[in-house]
Amino acid sequence: MKEFIFLFLGGNASESMPEEDRDKHQEAWDQWMDMLEDEGVLIDGLPIEDEIVTVDGDQVDRSVPENMNDEVTGYLILETESIEKAIELTKGCPIFEYNGRVQVRQLMSSDIEDD
Repeated sequence: MKEFIFLFLGGNASESMPEEDRDKHQEAWDQWMDMLEDEGVLIDGLPIEDEIVTVDGDQVDRSVPENMNDEVTGYLILETESIEKAIELTKGCPIFEYNGRVQVRQLMSSDIEDD
């Protein structure tokens, strides 16, 4: 089995939207996450706060971008047999309802081989 990270980009439900719509969106996330747990592929994951601190050597930038559509808003770590299966698991992800995207990346193995 291989481990993959899903990086969620954008797709935040607006704070200004009706509470009923936000609740429906959260319910969709709960159902999708339950499906991943039932499949036995979900390892970990969380949403990410909007504050972004960018450190470039001695330079520290704490600004929050005006447009969060290109920013990472959450992540999941999954374990499955292939990147094709990982891509398939993105189907039905609620982030797509709000023009978000999912970047699927394979994590490098932590196994250290002796020479």
